[in-house]
Amino acid sequence: MKLNFALLTTFLTSQTAFSALSVGSIGFVGFNVDGDDDFAFVALTAIPANESIFFTDDEWNGSSFIRGEGALEWIAPASGVTVGQVVTIKGGPATVDIGSVSDSYGTFALSTSGDEIFAYQAASYDDTPTAFLSAFTNNGSGGSLNLDNTGLTVGTSAVDFAAEYGDGDDGGYYLGDRTSEASFSAYAALINNPANWGVETSTGVNAVPFFAGDFSVVPEPSVALLGGLGFLSILRRRRQPLPLS
Repeated sequence: MKLNFALLTTFLTSQTAFSALSVGSIGFVGFNVDGDDDFAFVALTAIPANESIFFTDDEWNGSSFIRGEGALEWIAPASGVTVGQVVTIKGGPATVDIGSVSDSYGTFALSTSGDEIFAYQAASYDDTPTAFLSAFTNNGSGGSLNLDNTGLTVGTSAVDFAAEYGDGDDGGYYLGDRTSEASFSAYAALINNPANWGVETSTGVNAVPFFAGDFSVVPEPSVALLGGLGFLSILRRRRQPLPLS
């Protein structure tokens, strides 16, 4: 039996994918617990076409999610997401500016008294996560963010606003550098540090639209450029006049 490889390739690439990402592949850069329950994340690595990421405001107990709130599934567009690109999602009703998003279960609704968001990959929202990507919390009264067995770390792949600003901030937006780092991974420590954010304590609606702008890096000088500069330096030295005897 002959296989139509072109058809097979089209079928495989059109399917929702997961587990291509890992800890720190994305980072949260904005949230609003009022109004539309908006949040935004930046891709710190390129996200392949049709990649699936789940976002839930359920709590994590160290081995599973305590279900009862809600979850969204975001699907990357067919063109994928470029590293450094920012994606903004509205939780209710679920809409997104890049790719597509849908409700997986329950009601995704961030609490004004404190909540969290976990970004993870799995075969479905209720399956055991194969990878946690990032997390955020503004919940101080409910206890610290439980990251046991997730691989996530506050300050590098998760951000805890309660520790910096107190419990129940209604909105926030990353205000730090977006253009001067030498690598996209270098932004992780910046965006996961709440000191680099602005927060809204009265209404999160004031935080949206979030501070705009994708992330970029400063390219390192190429070998050819460095070689050229070295050659020019040699020419300058040779053109210097000889000392008078």
